[in-house]
Amino acid sequence: MYFSPFQLKRTHRFAARLNASPTRLADRLEALFDVGTDEAVAQAEQLVIETLDVVRTELPAADIGVLRHQPGERQAPWPIT
Repeated sequence: MYFSPFQLKRTHRFAARLNASPTRLADRLEALFDVGTDEAVAQAEQLVIETLDVVRTELPAADIGVLRHQPGERQAPWPIT
């Protein structure tokens, strides 16, 4: 399903239409705006991990190994010169 940014206010309606998704997806997405940055990043990464699990289960032929970075993986900051 396609989701565009203007639909953000209809997150619950969109999530209800999904055949498979992480548990309480809409509630958890909305909760990202109610916590601090570090906690929001951690929760978003957990949602990505769970979404990848759903993809592995529902679409086993999907090649998710091509992801450039795995959830939780951090790039080294650029040095300040």
